[in-house]
Amino acid sequence: MVSPVPTTTLLRNHGPTTLVRSTRTLQNWLARYPELNEAVQVGNDVFDRQVERALAERAIGFWVTWEEEEFVNGKLITVTRHKKYFPPDVTAQIYWTKNRMLDRWRDVSKR
Repeated sequence: MVSPVPTTTLLRNHGPTTLVRSTRTLQNWLARYPELNEAVQVGNDVFDRQVERALAERAIGFWVTWEEEEFVNGKLITVTRHKKYFPPDVTAQIYWTKNRMLDRWRDVSKR
């Protein structure tokens, strides 16, 4: 399943699409049509939560499991189960702590 990517994010990162010719047009539509604005905001909220979860998983490490199926002449021959561990990533930890615990993890202390 493809995860939703917010329209505003697409425009900021990739420029205008065939549907929307400019960022200004999108901003006007969002101001004019509250239903569209709400739909885009819901997409942004879903995307933000997915990114936040992925960052948290990367910061603490995680396991991924998957299965590979081997077919010969249309018949299932073997199913191989795999499991891989991705260790904690220091950069993700730094990013998380500096943004979520600013009072304890800032680069420059207050004097």
